Amino acid sequence: MHQFVRFPILMSFLLLWRLMSPTATFAGENYAFLVAVGDYDPKQLHRLPYSRNDVLAFYDVLLQSGFKKENVTLMHDDPKNSLPARLLPESAKIRKQLTLILSGRDEEDTIILAFAGHGVQFKGDASSYYCPLDVDLEKKETLLPLGEVYEALKACPAKRKLLLVDACRNDPRTQVSRSRATVDLESITRPQKQSVPESVVAFFSCAEGQQSFEWPELKHGVFFYHVLDVWKKGVDGQKELTLDDMVYQTRKRTEAFARTTLEASQTPELHGKSAGKWVLRTYDAKVVNEFTNSLGMTLVRIPAGEYPRGTPAADVERMLRDYADARRDNFDDEQPQHRVRIANDFYLGRYEVTQGEWKALMGSAPWAGKPNVRDGKDFAAAYLSWDNAEEFCRKLSLKDGVSYRLPAEAEWEYACRGGTTTRFGFGDEDGRIGDHAWYGGLSGFGNAMNERYAHPVGLKKPNRFGLFDMHGNVWEWCQDAYDPKEYAKYLDKTTEDPRAAPNAAVQRVMRGGGWNNSPRRCRSASRGGNPPSEGYFYTGFRVLAVRPPQ
Repeated sequence: MHQFVRFPILMSFLLLWRLMSPTATFAGENYAFLVAVGDYDPKQLHRLPYSRNDVLAFYDVLLQSGFKKENVTLMHDDPKNSLPARLLPESAKIRKQLTLILSGRDEEDTIILAFAGHGVQFKGDASSYYCPLDVDLEKKETLLPLGEVYEALKACPAKRKLLLVDACRNDPRTQVSRSRATVDLESITRPQKQSVPESVVAFFSCAEGQQSFEWPELKHGVFFYHVLDVWKKGVDGQKELTLDDMVYQTRKRTEAFARTTLEASQTPELHGKSAGKWVLRTYDAKVVNEFTNSLGMTLVRIPAGEYPRGTPAADVERMLRDYADARRDNFDDEQPQHRVRIANDFYLGRYEVTQGEWKALMGSAPWAGKPNVRDGKDFAAAYLSWDNAEEFCRKLSLKDGVSYRLPAEAEWEYACRGGTTTRFGFGDEDGRIGDHAWYGGLSGFGNAMNERYAHPVGLKKPNRFGLFDMHGNVWEWCQDAYDPKEYAKYLDKTTEDPRAAPNAAVQRVMRGGGWNNSPRRCRSASRGGNPPSEGYFYTGFRVLAVRPPQ
Protein backbone atom coordinates (compact mmCIF):
# COMPACT_ATOMS: atom_id res chain seq x y z
CA MET A 1 0.00 0.00 0.00
CA HIS A 2 1.39 3.38 -1.02
CA GLN A 3 0.54 6.09 1.45
CA PHE A 4 1.28 9.79 1.12
CA VAL A 5 1.33 11.97 4.23
CA ARG A 6 -0.29 15.33 3.61
CA PHE A 7 2.75 17.61 3.91
CA PRO A 8 0.69 19.96 1.79
CA ILE A 9 -1.21 22.02 3.98
CA LEU A 10 -4.32 22.78 2.48
CA MET A 11 -5.06 25.85 4.33
CA SER A 12 -8.29 26.35 2.67
CA PHE A 13 -9.70 29.36 4.31
CA LEU A 14 -13.22 28.90 3.11
CA LEU A 15 -15.80 31.47 3.73
CA LEU A 16 -18.90 29.90 2.40
CA TRP A 17 -21.71 31.59 0.64
CA ARG A 18 -25.41 31.49 0.36
CA LEU A 19 -26.67 30.51 -3.07
CA MET A 20 -30.19 31.42 -4.14
CA SER A 21 -32.55 29.48 -1.91
CA PRO A 22 -36.23 29.92 -1.14
CA THR A 23 -35.51 29.15 2.52
CA ALA A 24 -32.68 31.65 2.94
CA THR A 25 -33.17 35.25 3.96
CA PHE A 26 -29.48 36.14 3.74
CA ALA A 27 -28.65 38.47 0.85
CA GLY A 28 -25.48 39.92 -0.60
CA GLU A 29 -22.65 39.17 -2.98
CA ASN A 30 -20.41 36.09 -2.87
CA TYR A 31 -16.64 36.38 -3.31
CA ALA A 32 -13.77 33.89 -3.46
CA PHE A 33 -10.00 34.07 -3.27
CA LEU A 34 -8.27 30.81 -4.18
CA VAL A 35 -4.52 30.23 -3.88
CA ALA A 36 -2.54 27.09 -4.73
CA VAL A 37 1.20 26.39 -4.68
CA GLY A 38 2.75 23.11 -5.84
CA ASP A 39 6.15 23.75 -7.41
CA TYR A 40 8.14 24.88 -4.38
CA ASP A 41 11.89 25.31 -4.60
CA PRO A 42 13.17 21.85 -3.53
CA LYS A 43 15.89 23.59 -1.55
CA GLN A 44 13.10 24.88 0.68
CA LEU A 45 10.13 22.50 0.67
CA HIS A 46 8.75 19.35 -0.90
CA ARG A 47 6.89 19.84 -4.15
CA LEU A 48 3.21 18.96 -3.83
CA PRO A 49 1.48 16.65 -6.32
CA TYR A 50 -2.17 17.43 -5.54
CA SER A 51 -2.53 20.78 -3.75
CA ARG A 52 -3.45 22.61 -6.95
CA ASN A 53 -6.06 20.00 -7.80
CA ASP A 54 -7.97 20.86 -4.63
CA VAL A 55 -8.24 24.55 -5.44
CA LEU A 56 -8.75 24.21 -9.19
CA ALA A 57 -11.54 21.68 -8.62
CA PHE A 58 -13.13 23.97 -6.06
CA TYR A 59 -12.96 26.83 -8.56
CA ASP A 60 -15.00 24.70 -10.99
CA VAL A 61 -17.48 23.84 -8.24
CA LEU A 62 -18.00 27.53 -7.56
CA LEU A 63 -18.72 28.26 -11.21
CA GLN A 64 -21.03 25.26 -11.46
CA SER A 65 -22.85 26.56 -8.39
CA GLY A 66 -23.62 29.87 -10.09
CA PHE A 67 -20.76 31.85 -8.59
CA LYS A 68 -19.95 34.99 -10.59
CA LYS A 69 -16.63 34.57 -12.31
CA GLU A 70 -15.71 38.22 -11.75
CA ASN A 71 -16.05 37.67 -7.99
CA VAL A 72 -13.45 34.89 -7.94
CA THR A 73 -9.69 35.57 -7.78
CA LEU A 74 -7.51 32.55 -8.58
CA MET A 75 -3.76 32.42 -7.92
CA HIS A 76 -1.64 29.35 -8.68
CA ASP A 77 1.72 28.29 -10.10
CA ASP A 78 0.74 25.58 -12.58
CA PRO A 79 2.57 26.38 -15.84
CA LYS A 80 -0.14 24.57 -17.82
CA ASN A 81 -2.79 27.04 -16.60
CA SER A 82 -1.27 30.37 -17.58
CA LEU A 83 -2.35 33.35 -15.47
CA PRO A 84 -1.18 36.97 -15.46
CA ALA A 85 2.07 37.60 -13.53
CA ARG A 86 0.15 39.56 -10.89
CA LEU A 87 -1.60 36.31 -9.92
CA LEU A 88 1.53 34.27 -9.30
CA PRO A 89 1.18 33.12 -5.66
CA GLU A 90 4.15 34.98 -4.19
CA SER A 91 4.03 36.56 -0.74
CA ALA A 92 3.53 40.23 -1.62
CA LYS A 93 1.08 39.43 -4.41
CA ILE A 94 -1.03 37.19 -2.15
CA ARG A 95 -1.27 39.97 0.45
CA LYS A 96 -2.30 42.50 -2.17
CA GLN A 97 -5.02 40.29 -3.65
CA LEU A 98 -6.23 39.32 -0.17
CA THR A 99 -6.63 43.00 0.70
CA LEU A 100 -8.49 43.66 -2.55
CA ILE A 101 -10.96 40.79 -2.11
CA LEU A 102 -11.78 41.72 1.51
CA SER A 103 -11.94 45.49 1.00
CA GLY A 104 -15.28 47.10 0.38
CA ARG A 105 -17.34 44.12 1.43
CA ASP A 106 -20.74 44.69 2.97
CA GLU A 107 -22.31 43.07 6.01
CA GLU A 108 -24.53 40.96 3.77
CA ASP A 109 -21.64 39.56 1.71
CA THR A 110 -19.92 36.20 2.11
CA ILE A 111 -16.39 35.27 1.05
CA ILE A 112 -14.33 32.16 0.29
CA LEU A 113 -10.60 32.16 0.91
CA ALA A 114 -8.82 28.94 -0.10
CA PHE A 115 -5.09 28.48 0.37
CA ALA A 116 -3.56 25.20 -0.84
CA GLY A 117 0.09 24.46 -0.16
CA HIS A 118 2.60 23.91 2.62
CA GLY A 119 2.36 25.36 6.10
CA VAL A 120 4.96 25.54 8.86
CA GLN A 121 5.17 26.30 12.56
CA PHE A 122 8.46 27.25 14.23
CA LYS A 123 9.42 25.98 17.67
CA GLY A 124 8.67 28.55 20.34
CA ASP A 125 6.37 30.52 18.01
CA ALA A 126 2.60 30.24 18.48
CA SER A 127 1.99 31.45 14.94
CA SER A 128 1.43 29.15 11.99
CA TYR A 129 2.43 30.21 8.49
CA TYR A 130 1.24 29.54 4.96
CA CYS A 131 4.14 29.12 2.50
CA PRO A 132 3.87 31.13 -0.73
CA LEU A 133 5.80 30.19 -3.86
CA ASP A 134 8.76 32.45 -2.96
CA VAL A 135 9.09 31.14 0.61
CA ASP A 136 12.44 31.37 2.38
CA LEU A 137 12.21 29.66 5.77
CA GLU A 138 15.03 31.82 7.11
CA LYS A 139 13.00 34.98 6.34
CA LYS A 140 9.62 35.04 8.05
CA GLU A 141 8.55 38.05 6.02
CA THR A 142 8.23 35.74 3.00
CA LEU A 143 5.59 33.67 4.83
CA LEU A 144 1.92 34.48 5.41
CA PRO A 145 0.96 34.13 9.12
CA LEU A 146 -2.34 32.42 9.80
CA GLY A 147 -2.95 35.07 12.43
CA GLU A 148 -2.69 37.77 9.78
CA VAL A 149 -5.42 36.05 7.79
CA TYR A 150 -7.53 35.69 10.95
CA GLU A 151 -7.23 39.41 11.63
CA ALA A 152 -8.13 40.29 8.05
CA LEU A 153 -11.23 38.08 8.27
CA LYS A 154 -12.17 39.49 11.65
CA ALA A 155 -11.98 43.05 10.28
CA CYS A 156 -14.10 42.19 7.25
CA PRO A 157 -17.79 42.98 7.97
CA ALA A 158 -19.16 40.05 5.94
CA LYS A 159 -21.56 38.05 8.12
CA ARG A 160 -20.71 34.47 7.33
CA LYS A 161 -17.19 33.10 7.38
CA LEU A 162 -16.00 29.53 7.39
CA LEU A 163 -12.33 28.62 7.51
CA LEU A 164 -11.23 25.20 6.28
CA VAL A 165 -7.73 24.08 7.20
CA ASP A 166 -6.27 20.88 5.77
CA ALA A 167 -2.96 20.63 7.64
CA CYS A 168 -0.17 18.29 8.67
CA ARG A 169 2.57 19.37 11.02
CA ASN A 170 5.24 16.97 9.75
CA ASP A 171 8.44 18.64 8.57
CA PRO A 172 7.71 19.62 4.94
CA ARG A 173 11.38 20.24 4.11
CA THR A 174 13.38 18.14 1.70
CA GLN A 175 16.69 16.58 2.63
CA VAL A 176 18.51 19.36 0.77
CA SER A 177 16.58 22.27 2.30
CA ARG A 178 18.94 25.16 2.96
CA SER A 179 17.20 25.92 6.27
CA ARG A 180 17.80 22.55 7.93
CA ALA A 181 20.83 23.77 9.86
CA THR A 182 19.27 27.07 10.98
CA VAL A 183 15.49 26.64 11.30
CA ASP A 184 13.78 24.46 13.90
CA LEU A 185 10.23 23.43 12.99
CA GLU A 186 7.53 21.82 15.08
CA SER A 187 6.32 18.47 13.71
CA ILE A 188 2.97 16.74 13.48
CA THR A 189 -0.52 17.98 14.35
CA ARG A 190 -2.41 20.96 13.08
CA PRO A 191 -1.84 24.36 14.75
CA GLN A 192 -4.37 25.06 17.47
CA LYS A 193 -2.38 27.44 19.66
CA GLN A 194 -4.07 30.44 18.05
CA SER A 195 -7.75 30.89 18.84
CA VAL A 196 -10.21 31.28 16.00
CA PRO A 197 -11.85 34.74 15.87
CA GLU A 198 -15.43 34.87 17.04
CA SER A 199 -16.69 35.79 13.58
CA VAL A 200 -15.07 32.77 11.86
CA VAL A 201 -16.19 29.14 11.80
CA ALA A 202 -13.16 26.86 11.32
CA PHE A 203 -13.32 23.29 10.02
CA PHE A 204 -9.97 21.49 10.40
CA SER A 205 -8.96 18.43 8.40
CA CYS A 206 -8.01 16.40 11.45
CA ALA A 207 -7.97 16.38 15.23
CA GLU A 208 -4.98 17.61 17.21
CA GLY A 209 -2.19 15.04 17.22
CA GLN A 210 -3.33 13.54 13.91
CA GLN A 211 -1.94 13.92 10.41
CA SER A 212 -3.78 14.86 7.24
CA PHE A 213 -3.29 12.59 4.23
CA GLU A 214 -3.49 12.76 0.48
CA TRP A 215 -3.97 9.77 -1.77
CA PRO A 216 -2.73 9.30 -5.36
CA GLU A 217 -5.84 7.54 -6.63
CA LEU A 218 -8.01 10.46 -5.51
CA LYS A 219 -5.60 13.08 -6.90
CA HIS A 220 -6.61 15.19 -3.90
CA GLY A 221 -6.12 15.50 -0.18
CA VAL A 222 -8.48 13.03 1.53
CA PHE A 223 -10.25 15.74 3.51
CA PHE A 224 -10.71 18.16 0.65
CA TYR A 225 -11.73 15.39 -1.76
CA HIS A 226 -14.71 14.69 0.47
CA VAL A 227 -15.51 18.38 0.92
CA LEU A 228 -15.69 18.67 -2.87
CA ASP A 229 -17.69 15.47 -3.27
CA VAL A 230 -20.29 16.52 -0.71
CA TRP A 231 -20.50 20.01 -2.17
CA LYS A 232 -20.99 18.79 -5.74
CA LYS A 233 -23.53 16.05 -5.03
CA GLY A 234 -25.25 17.16 -1.84
CA VAL A 235 -26.97 14.72 0.50
CA ASP A 236 -29.25 12.06 -0.99
CA GLY A 237 -32.88 13.13 -1.07
CA GLN A 238 -32.22 16.71 0.04
CA LYS A 239 -32.63 19.77 -2.18
CA GLU A 240 -30.22 21.89 -0.15
CA LEU A 241 -26.88 21.48 1.58
CA THR A 242 -26.46 23.14 4.97
CA LEU A 243 -23.22 23.86 6.79
CA ASP A 244 -24.11 21.27 9.42
CA ASP A 245 -24.72 18.60 6.77
CA MET A 246 -21.50 19.41 4.94
CA VAL A 247 -19.47 19.15 8.14
CA TYR A 248 -21.15 15.92 9.22
CA GLN A 249 -20.81 14.18 5.84
CA THR A 250 -17.21 15.31 5.29
CA ARG A 251 -16.17 14.20 8.78
CA LYS A 252 -17.85 10.81 8.43
CA ARG A 253 -16.47 10.05 4.96
CA THR A 254 -12.94 11.30 5.68
CA GLU A 255 -12.70 9.25 8.87
CA ALA A 256 -14.00 6.12 7.12
CA PHE A 257 -11.64 6.46 4.16
CA ALA A 258 -8.60 6.99 6.37
CA ARG A 259 -9.52 4.05 8.60
CA THR A 260 -10.34 1.51 5.86
CA THR A 261 -7.94 2.54 3.06
CA LEU A 262 -5.00 4.14 4.87
CA GLU A 263 -5.31 2.23 8.16
CA ALA A 264 -4.85 5.57 9.91
CA SER A 265 -6.86 8.06 11.95
CA GLN A 266 -8.04 11.34 10.47
CA THR A 267 -11.10 12.95 12.01
CA PRO A 268 -12.00 16.49 10.89
CA GLU A 269 -13.00 18.94 13.65
CA LEU A 270 -15.19 22.04 13.67
CA HIS A 271 -14.48 25.12 15.80
CA GLY A 272 -16.86 28.02 16.13
CA LYS A 273 -20.57 28.18 15.37
CA SER A 274 -22.72 29.88 12.77
CA ALA A 275 -25.85 31.68 13.88
CA GLY A 276 -28.95 29.96 12.52
CA LYS A 277 -29.40 27.68 9.55
CA TRP A 278 -26.76 28.23 6.87
CA VAL A 279 -27.71 26.95 3.41
CA LEU A 280 -24.57 26.50 1.34
CA ARG A 281 -26.15 25.33 -1.88
CA THR A 282 -29.47 24.32 -3.39
CA TYR A 283 -29.89 21.58 -5.99
CA ASP A 284 -32.21 21.04 -8.90
CA ALA A 285 -34.25 17.97 -8.03
CA LYS A 286 -34.50 17.15 -11.76
CA VAL A 287 -30.77 16.78 -12.37
CA VAL A 288 -30.10 13.58 -14.34
CA ASN A 289 -26.55 12.21 -14.32
CA GLU A 290 -27.05 9.94 -17.33
CA PHE A 291 -29.78 8.57 -19.56
CA THR A 292 -30.22 5.83 -22.15
CA ASN A 293 -31.94 6.60 -25.46
CA SER A 294 -34.01 4.52 -27.86
CA LEU A 295 -30.92 2.97 -29.48
CA GLY A 296 -29.54 1.90 -26.11
CA MET A 297 -26.85 4.61 -26.18
CA THR A 298 -25.88 5.93 -22.73
CA LEU A 299 -25.21 9.66 -22.47
CA VAL A 300 -23.36 11.02 -19.43
CA ARG A 301 -23.83 14.46 -17.85
CA ILE A 302 -20.75 16.67 -18.23
CA PRO A 303 -20.96 19.54 -15.69
CA ALA A 304 -20.29 23.12 -16.71
CA GLY A 305 -16.84 24.50 -15.92
CA GLU A 306 -13.70 26.19 -17.14
CA TYR A 307 -10.38 24.84 -18.44
CA PRO A 308 -7.23 25.75 -20.39
CA ARG A 309 -7.70 24.72 -24.04
CA GLY A 310 -4.70 23.94 -26.19
CA THR A 311 -1.03 23.35 -25.40
CA PRO A 312 1.28 25.70 -23.47
CA ALA A 313 4.49 26.75 -25.20
CA ALA A 314 6.63 25.11 -22.51
CA ASP A 315 5.06 21.72 -23.21
CA VAL A 316 5.81 22.05 -26.91
CA GLU A 317 9.50 22.17 -26.09
CA ARG A 318 9.19 19.02 -23.99
CA MET A 319 7.27 17.19 -26.71
CA LEU A 320 9.88 18.04 -29.32
CA ARG A 321 12.26 16.11 -27.11
CA ASP A 322 9.84 13.33 -26.18
CA TYR A 323 8.38 12.47 -29.61
CA ALA A 324 10.60 11.31 -32.44
CA ASP A 325 7.83 12.07 -34.97
CA ALA A 326 7.29 15.67 -33.75
CA ARG A 327 8.04 18.89 -35.61
CA ARG A 328 7.46 22.36 -34.17
CA ASP A 329 4.74 23.15 -36.70
CA ASN A 330 2.79 20.07 -35.54
CA PHE A 331 1.65 22.11 -32.54
CA ASP A 332 0.92 25.46 -34.21
CA ASP A 333 -2.84 24.84 -34.35
CA GLU A 334 -2.92 24.08 -30.59
CA GLN A 335 -1.61 27.53 -29.60
CA PRO A 336 -1.84 29.85 -27.86
CA GLN A 337 -3.30 28.05 -24.87
CA HIS A 338 -6.31 30.00 -23.60
CA ARG A 339 -9.07 29.62 -21.04
CA VAL A 340 -12.50 28.46 -22.11
CA ARG A 341 -15.66 28.39 -20.07
CA ILE A 342 -18.37 25.82 -20.79
CA ALA A 343 -21.42 27.70 -19.53
CA ASN A 344 -23.92 24.84 -19.21
CA ASP A 345 -24.03 21.14 -18.46
CA PHE A 346 -24.39 18.83 -21.45
CA TYR A 347 -24.71 15.09 -22.09
CA LEU A 348 -22.15 13.18 -24.16
CA GLY A 349 -22.18 9.61 -25.42
CA ARG A 350 -20.30 7.29 -23.09
CA TYR A 351 -19.05 5.46 -26.18
CA GLU A 352 -18.34 6.23 -29.81
CA VAL A 353 -21.26 5.36 -32.12
CA THR A 354 -21.10 1.65 -32.92
CA GLN A 355 -21.83 -0.26 -36.12
CA GLY A 356 -24.92 -1.77 -34.47
CA GLU A 357 -26.32 1.65 -33.53
CA TRP A 358 -25.63 3.06 -36.98
CA LYS A 359 -27.34 0.14 -38.75
CA ALA A 360 -30.35 0.28 -36.40
CA LEU A 361 -31.05 3.93 -37.24
CA MET A 362 -29.64 4.40 -40.74
CA GLY A 363 -30.06 0.94 -42.25
CA SER A 364 -26.69 1.06 -44.01
CA ALA A 365 -23.06 0.05 -43.53
CA PRO A 366 -20.67 2.60 -45.11
CA TRP A 367 -17.69 0.52 -43.97
CA ALA A 368 -18.82 -2.71 -45.66
CA GLY A 369 -16.23 -4.33 -47.92
CA LYS A 370 -13.57 -1.69 -47.23
CA PRO A 371 -10.03 -2.25 -45.93
CA ASN A 372 -8.89 -1.80 -42.32
CA VAL A 373 -12.27 -2.61 -40.80
CA ARG A 374 -13.82 -5.56 -38.98
CA ASP A 375 -17.56 -6.14 -38.83
CA GLY A 376 -19.44 -6.40 -35.52
CA LYS A 377 -22.24 -4.57 -33.72
CA ASP A 378 -20.00 -3.35 -30.85
CA PHE A 379 -17.16 -2.11 -33.07
CA ALA A 380 -16.82 1.65 -33.43
CA ALA A 381 -18.42 2.67 -36.73
CA ALA A 382 -15.80 3.96 -39.20
CA TYR A 383 -15.71 5.36 -42.74
CA LEU A 384 -18.26 7.94 -41.58
CA SER A 385 -18.08 11.49 -42.92
CA TRP A 386 -19.05 14.67 -41.08
CA ASP A 387 -22.15 14.81 -43.31
CA ASN A 388 -23.00 11.23 -42.26
CA ALA A 389 -22.68 12.16 -38.59
CA GLU A 390 -24.90 15.24 -39.00
CA GLU A 391 -27.59 13.15 -40.69
CA PHE A 392 -27.42 10.54 -37.91
CA CYS A 393 -27.94 13.25 -35.27
CA ARG A 394 -30.86 14.72 -37.24
CA LYS A 395 -32.66 11.37 -37.56
CA LEU A 396 -32.04 10.44 -33.93
CA SER A 397 -33.40 13.81 -32.79
CA LEU A 398 -36.63 13.22 -34.73
CA LYS A 399 -36.92 9.66 -33.41
CA ASP A 400 -36.41 10.49 -29.73
CA GLY A 401 -37.73 14.05 -29.50
CA VAL A 402 -34.36 15.05 -28.01
CA SER A 403 -31.97 17.52 -29.62
CA TYR A 404 -28.81 15.59 -30.57
CA ARG A 405 -25.78 17.07 -32.30
CA LEU A 406 -22.03 16.71 -32.64
CA PRO A 407 -20.04 18.25 -29.78
CA ALA A 408 -18.40 21.62 -30.32
CA GLU A 409 -14.63 21.35 -30.32
CA ALA A 410 -14.40 23.22 -26.98
CA GLU A 411 -16.95 20.83 -25.43
CA TRP A 412 -15.08 17.81 -26.77
CA GLU A 413 -11.72 18.81 -25.28
CA TYR A 414 -13.33 19.74 -21.96
CA ALA A 415 -14.98 16.31 -21.79
CA CYS A 416 -11.79 14.53 -22.86
CA ARG A 417 -9.68 16.23 -20.19
CA GLY A 418 -12.11 15.37 -17.41
CA GLY A 419 -10.67 18.12 -15.22
CA THR A 420 -7.02 17.36 -16.07
CA THR A 421 -4.44 19.72 -17.57
CA THR A 422 -2.07 16.98 -18.71
CA ARG A 423 -1.33 15.63 -22.19
CA PHE A 424 -3.92 12.90 -21.79
CA GLY A 425 -6.99 12.55 -19.61
CA PHE A 426 -5.01 10.09 -17.48
CA GLY A 427 -1.77 12.08 -17.12
CA ASP A 428 1.41 12.87 -19.05
CA GLU A 429 2.83 9.35 -19.31
CA ASP A 430 2.82 7.79 -22.79
CA GLY A 431 3.55 4.47 -21.14
CA ARG A 432 -0.03 4.32 -19.83
CA ILE A 433 -1.79 5.04 -23.11
CA GLY A 434 -2.30 1.36 -23.87
CA ASP A 435 -4.57 1.12 -20.82
CA HIS A 436 -6.85 3.82 -22.22
CA ALA A 437 -6.62 3.70 -26.01
CA TRP A 438 -6.23 1.65 -29.18
CA TYR A 439 -3.37 3.38 -30.97
CA GLY A 440 -0.23 3.03 -33.10
CA GLY A 441 -1.55 0.61 -35.72
CA LEU A 442 0.47 2.26 -38.47
CA SER A 443 3.34 3.56 -36.35
CA GLY A 444 5.05 0.22 -35.78
CA PHE A 445 4.79 0.01 -31.98
CA GLY A 446 1.20 0.46 -30.76
CA ASN A 447 -1.33 -2.04 -29.41
CA ALA A 448 -3.25 -1.92 -32.72
CA MET A 449 -0.13 -2.74 -34.76
CA ASN A 450 -1.40 -6.25 -35.53
CA GLU A 451 -5.10 -5.38 -35.39
CA ARG A 452 -5.39 -2.54 -37.88
CA TYR A 453 -9.03 -1.55 -37.46
CA ALA A 454 -11.34 0.31 -35.11
CA HIS A 455 -12.02 -1.91 -32.10
CA PRO A 456 -15.16 -2.60 -30.04
CA VAL A 457 -15.94 0.34 -27.80
CA GLY A 458 -15.44 0.34 -24.03
CA LEU A 459 -12.61 -2.21 -23.78
CA LYS A 460 -10.14 0.30 -22.33
CA LYS A 461 -10.27 2.37 -19.14
CA PRO A 462 -12.63 5.39 -19.04
CA ASN A 463 -11.64 8.95 -18.19
CA ARG A 464 -12.78 10.85 -15.09
CA PHE A 465 -16.17 11.65 -16.61
CA GLY A 466 -16.77 7.95 -17.34
CA LEU A 467 -16.21 8.34 -21.11
CA PHE A 468 -14.46 5.58 -23.06
CA ASP A 469 -12.11 5.80 -26.05
CA MET A 470 -11.64 9.56 -25.93
CA HIS A 471 -8.07 8.75 -26.96
CA GLY A 472 -7.49 6.55 -30.01
CA ASN A 473 -9.80 4.03 -31.72
CA VAL A 474 -11.50 6.46 -34.19
CA TRP A 475 -11.05 10.17 -34.73
CA GLU A 476 -14.26 11.91 -33.69
CA TRP A 477 -15.99 14.62 -35.70
CA CYS A 478 -16.89 17.92 -34.01
CA GLN A 479 -19.31 20.64 -35.12
CA ASP A 480 -16.68 23.27 -35.84
CA ALA A 481 -14.83 24.36 -38.92
CA TYR A 482 -11.16 23.47 -38.77
CA ASP A 483 -9.01 26.61 -38.74
CA PRO A 484 -5.35 26.10 -37.73
CA LYS A 485 -5.23 29.74 -36.56
CA GLU A 486 -8.49 29.66 -34.60
CA TYR A 487 -6.91 29.90 -31.14
CA ALA A 488 -5.21 33.22 -31.87
CA LYS A 489 -8.65 34.85 -31.56
CA TYR A 490 -8.86 34.03 -27.85
CA LEU A 491 -5.51 35.22 -26.51
CA ASP A 492 -5.48 36.87 -23.04
CA LYS A 493 -9.17 36.36 -22.32
CA THR A 494 -11.57 33.68 -21.18
CA THR A 495 -14.08 32.80 -23.88
CA GLU A 496 -17.45 31.27 -23.21
CA ASP A 497 -18.51 28.40 -25.48
CA PRO A 498 -16.35 29.29 -28.52
CA ARG A 499 -17.33 27.81 -31.88
CA ALA A 500 -15.92 28.13 -35.38
CA ALA A 501 -18.93 28.34 -37.70
CA PRO A 502 -18.71 25.53 -40.30
CA ASN A 503 -20.87 27.12 -43.02
CA ALA A 504 -18.18 27.97 -45.57
CA ALA A 505 -15.35 25.87 -44.15
CA VAL A 506 -13.45 23.47 -46.36
CA GLN A 507 -12.69 21.17 -43.42
CA ARG A 508 -14.34 20.14 -40.17
CA VAL A 509 -12.59 19.44 -36.87
CA MET A 510 -11.64 15.92 -35.78
CA ARG A 511 -10.41 15.05 -32.29
CA GLY A 512 -8.91 12.24 -30.19
CA GLY A 513 -6.64 10.45 -32.64
CA GLY A 514 -7.24 6.99 -34.05
CA TRP A 515 -6.08 3.38 -33.83
CA ASN A 516 -3.58 4.20 -36.58
CA ASN A 517 -1.85 7.10 -34.81
CA SER A 518 1.11 7.56 -32.47
CA PRO A 519 0.52 8.84 -28.90
CA ARG A 520 1.36 12.39 -29.98
CA ARG A 521 -1.76 12.52 -32.15
CA CYS A 522 -3.98 10.99 -29.44
CA ARG A 523 -3.41 13.77 -26.86
CA SER A 524 -6.32 15.79 -25.42
CA ALA A 525 -5.22 18.96 -27.26
CA SER A 526 -4.36 17.38 -30.62
CA ARG A 527 -6.45 18.72 -33.53
CA GLY A 528 -7.10 17.64 -37.08
CA GLY A 529 -9.39 18.40 -40.00
CA ASN A 530 -10.89 16.68 -43.03
CA PRO A 531 -13.41 17.58 -45.74
CA PRO A 532 -16.97 17.10 -44.40
CA SER A 533 -18.08 14.83 -47.25
CA GLU A 534 -15.29 12.29 -46.84
CA GLY A 535 -15.08 9.34 -44.48
CA TYR A 536 -12.03 7.23 -43.81
CA PHE A 537 -11.09 4.03 -41.99
CA TYR A 538 -10.28 6.16 -38.91
CA THR A 539 -13.28 8.57 -38.79
CA GLY A 540 -16.27 8.16 -36.45
CA PHE A 541 -18.09 10.24 -33.84
CA ARG A 542 -20.10 10.36 -30.62
CA VAL A 543 -23.31 12.29 -29.99
CA LEU A 544 -24.17 15.14 -27.63
CA ALA A 545 -27.52 16.12 -26.12
CA VAL A 546 -28.04 19.52 -24.56
CA ARG A 547 -30.56 18.10 -22.09
CA PRO A 548 -32.10 14.69 -21.27
CA PRO A 549 -35.64 13.64 -22.28
CA GLN A 550 -38.31 15.56 -20.37
